[in-house]
Amino acid sequence: MNEFLGKKLLILGGTTLSINIVEVAKSMGIYTIVMDMSPDSPTKKVADKAYDISTANVDDVVSVARKECVDGIFTSYEDFNTGIAAEACEKLGLPFYATLHQIDLTRNKLQFKALCRENGINAVDEFHLDGSFSPEDLALMEYPVIIKPADSYAARGISICYNQEELLNAYPHAVSFSRTKQVIVERYMNGDYVSVTFSIQNGQVSLSAMNDKAVNEEQQHIVRLPAAYVFPSKYIDICYEQLLPGLQSMAKQIGLHSGTFSVEAVVVDNKFYVFEMSFRIGGVNDWKFVLMENNINHMEMYIRYALTGKFEGADLLHRENPRFRHSYCLLNVLLRPGRISKIEGAEQVSQMPFVFRYAQNYQEGDNVTWPGTLRQIFSKVFVKADSKKELLSNIQSVMNTLKVYDCHGIDLVMRDANIETTIS
Repeated sequence: MNEFLGKKLLILGGTTLSINIVEVAKSMGIYTIVMDMSPDSPTKKVADKAYDISTANVDDVVSVARKECVDGIFTSYEDFNTGIAAEACEKLGLPFYATLHQIDLTRNKLQFKALCRENGINAVDEFHLDGSFSPEDLALMEYPVIIKPADSYAARGISICYNQEELLNAYPHAVSFSRTKQVIVERYMNGDYVSVTFSIQNGQVSLSAMNDKAVNEEQQHIVRLPAAYVFPSKYIDICYEQLLPGLQSMAKQIGLHSGTFSVEAVVVDNKFYVFEMSFRIGGVNDWKFVLMENNINHMEMYIRYALTGKFEGADLLHRENPRFRHSYCLLNVLLRPGRISKIEGAEQVSQMPFVFRYAQNYQEGDNVTWPGTLRQIFSKVFVKADSKKELLSNIQSVMNTLKVYDCHGIDLVMRDANIETTIS
């Protein structure tokens, strides 16, 4: 008998990514309820029940949870709802894998980097700057710098600045995306960008998956957006040496017990410099690659925890293996801002034998706005191959097939990315 049959799960947020949560929960026999302010939320179309209510007010979440007599609350993919879920679960006495305090410590970039330094992990250097624009602070800047909100996500509010005038102009933009009205100004480092996913079970940290990130170079003065995440990374060995011991120490320091988290870093001269962490499943959907390679289902384990308080389903310490046998890529098809008039090749791409998932965010007639953010992602294409060489060929086939035009017949797809050098 299915142990979860008839259990109710309240899911906060209804973006395309959250469809994954509903699909896995339903496969476990769970009744799914989605709460999102948008009536057109794509996740609501696959859930058993939905509420057109914003998740911004934790008391509204608590009210819906009580009305439905839910057995658990879960969310992922973005930081805001993760904090709301933690707070709501605390009020209701329901299990959640992290406390609001732990989420705040890890999603605030300044606090996270301070924790890393306390535990022997290199972090990207930052410079102090606040609204007083102290001449002493400005004199210490070493350009280029990158300025961003200390506690935002999805690449919002980020600018690259090459001089003081650009920095002062970018400051209010960064502040506008910060819940705490804090910004972080970091040294802009040229190197290889990586994203590393770790799992935690019974307080023990394991290296789960690691990718090398290709970035798009087309938009000047705006953060370079991720064009592709390539698995497995070429830097796994030094990750074990430079990151894992310190992150295990940090996890113990702040009491992390269960779940997964991703760390973003840049590698310069074979040294890691971290700059942010996400204590949740991220948009890269590493859990899908881990499931395919190691038969470990992190999403199912998260949902199990939401209902039972136990992060079970696999012995992670002994079964995690980031050295995948196959090569994978999560390809972000990025668009320049504009209005989409015509889409060609999407159906062909979705049916390519090496594409195991295709998720499209926009349709004909939609506007692509918010330059310099992840809202420029037209679609996510999940690609599998037997080698890195084959993977590159598959990616090129996808990019050659997919076209997205504006009303003037101009292809909006951004194609200037260092995918080939990232894979090599």
